Amino acid sequence: MKRKLFFLILMLPLFFQHCSKDNNKGGPDLNKGLFAYFKLDNDFIDYTGNNSNPTHFGTVIPAYDKNGNADNAMYFKSGLLIFKTDSISADQLTVSFWFKPENLTVYGNFITVSKEYAFGIEQHADQIGWMISAPPKSAYILGTIKAGWTHIAGTTDGKEVKLYLNGILVATKPHPGKTYGTKTVYVANWNGNNFPCTLDDLRYYDHALTGEEVKLLAKQ
Repeated sequence: MKRKLFFLILMLPLFFQHCSKDNNKGGPDLNKGLFAYFKLDNDFIDYTGNNSNPTHFGTVIPAYDKNGNADNAMYFKSGLLIFKTDSISADQLTVSFWFKPENLTVYGNFITVSKEYAFGIEQHADQIGWMISAPPKSAYILGTIKAGWTHIAGTTDGKEVKLYLNGILVATKPHPGKTYGTKTVYVANWNGNNFPCTLDDLRYYDHALTGEEVKLLAKQ
């Protein structure tokens, strides 16, 4: 009897731990508010089904992703991706993706940017910049990256702009106000300037993700 009781006492922490995990299964819905989603698994399909009419030009090659899986990312050697939106306003926005730079010496090249210049993420050597345009001035914040894969997420909620690297908040700046709308988004190119880099799991949301949601994306 004493042995059974002792065994039950030992098992109680495991029981409660199991219950806790079950209760956390219904986490944040990372598909909510997606207006464009490109897995870039050897394709250029917008998996939201929002008919964004994605078009790619130039040389874009299937590549290894961050986990070493072949053909699960895309290397934009000298090409670009363009897609359309229904005039999304950048005052509520998240851009999230995995990024592997060609090198850490390039300066001022956009990874992704709206044609109307409503938002943009660019590389400045070992710095990543997240830009939101809103009259009368723009907001711009920076974070430092290293060689290899980095998860990048830029958010704005109409009050603040935030930049996350690998799920960690690295920069915040107040920026209230209505931003420009956008109808066309460029990836790995701006004004004819090609930007060699490798990208994966490219997402655009119509709202600012929370820090918890960004961490979950960075763990995927």
